[in-house]
Amino acid sequence: MRKAVVVAVLMVSITMLPVTSAYDGDGDGVLELNDICPFAAGSANSTTGIGCPDADGDGLADFEQAVFYDWTDSGPYHINLNTMAPSVHANAWAINNSYFYSGSDNNEVRIYDSKGYHKGLIRTMPGAVYDIEVSPDGSKIIVASGNGGCMVLNSTNGNLIKNLWQDKGNDGIAEVAWSPDGSMVYCGGTNRALVSFYANNWTEHNAIGTIGWVGGMALTPDDRLVFLSDNQDVYGYWTSNYTPYHTIDNHTGYVGVLEISPDGRYLATGSFDNKVIITDIQNKTIVNVIDFGGWVHDIDFSSDGGSMLVTMGFGDTIYIYRTDTWGLYAEIPGFGNAGNNRGVFSAEFSEDGDSIATGWRRGWVSVQMLQDQFTQIRGGHYTSLMESPWKDNYPTVDE
Repeated sequence: MRKAVVVAVLMVSITMLPVTSAYDGDGDGVLELNDICPFAAGSANSTTGIGCPDADGDGLADFEQAVFYDWTDSGPYHINLNTMAPSVHANAWAINNSYFYSGSDNNEVRIYDSKGYHKGLIRTMPGAVYDIEVSPDGSKIIVASGNGGCMVLNSTNGNLIKNLWQDKGNDGIAEVAWSPDGSMVYCGGTNRALVSFYANNWTEHNAIGTIGWVGGMALTPDDRLVFLSDNQDVYGYWTSNYTPYHTIDNHTGYVGVLEISPDGRYLATGSFDNKVIITDIQNKTIVNVIDFGGWVHDIDFSSDGGSMLVTMGFGDTIYIYRTDTWGLYAEIPGFGNAGNNRGVFSAEFSEDGDSIATGWRRGWVSVQMLQDQFTQIRGGHYTSLMESPWKDNYPTVDE
C-alpha cells in the first residue's frame, strides 16, 4: 500500500513538474530544459530553435526563417456587401485555404472563396455567431453562437453532427476550440464555465467554472495547456487534470481574445483596455505590452510564427507586428471611414500568410491580398502593364 501511495505521489509530482525540468512534455525528443518550444513538438536542431516546428525539415525553426510580406499596396480583391449583417465576429480558413467561413449577428454561417466571393449559406445558428473553428483534419467545424449555440457541423455542407449544448440551456457561447490533435472540443461563454467534450463520442469530459464570461480561449500546440479569459483575467490550466498553470491579471478591461503562436512560445491577450499583452508561456513572463488606443477585437499569428496581426473593432486599420522584435512592420488601412462603418471585428491569415480573411464591423466580408496576387489573378500576361495603376481596380469602401 505504501508503495502505491509513493507511486501516486510521484505521478502527481511529474504532472506538476515545471517546464524547466528534465522532462520531454511535447514528445519531440528534446528535454524541456533545452527545448526552445516546449509546448510544440518540432524537429529543428539549431541553437536558437531546437525542438521547435520545422516545416521544411532543414534544421531551422519556422520562426527563424519567417516571411515578412510587403502589405503597403495590398487591397481587397472583392468586397462582399450584402450577405452578412453588421459585426462579422468570426472568420476561419478551410484546411486547403481555397475558401473560408464567416459568421455575424445575423446568425448565419456562410462560405466565401479565397478571393472573397460568396459561395453559400451552410447553417443558421440559434443566435449571433461569435466563433468558428475548423477541426485539424478539416472535415468538421465547431460554431459558437448566442442562445446556446455550440454545434459541430460537417465542414462541406453544414449538416449537424452534434449539438453539444442541447441540454444545457440558452447561455450564449462566445468561444469554441478543437484540441490540436482533434480528440477534444471546448465550449465556453456566458454559462460561466469552459466545458470540454470527447470528439469520438461527444460526451462531456470536464468543466472549469469561472466567475464571469469566457471571452477567449486558446490551447498550446501540444494539447497540454488551455488558457481562458474570465472577465479581465486570464487563467492557464493543464488539460490533463485542470490544475492551474499560470494566471495573467495585468489587464484592466474585459479580455475578449486569446491567441497562442504556432510554436507555442507566446500567448497574446487582447482586451477592451486597448492593450495586447504578450506572455512567454514557458517563463511565465510578460515580454511586451502594446497599447492600441481602442478596443482590441482579434489577434492572429502567421503559420510560421513570425507575424502577428491585431484588429480594433472601431478602428479602420489592421496592424501587423514581427514576433522577433515585437515591432510594427505593416499597417493596412481602409476598413471604413467614419462612425458606424469603421472597424474590423475579425481577421485571419491564410496558411501561406499572404492573404487575410477579414470581417468588417459594418457586415462586409473581404480578402486582403498582396499586390502580386492581385495583378497575377486579374492581370494575366498584362501584369507588367498593370503594376502602376493596379489599385484602380479596388472595390470602393466609401459607400
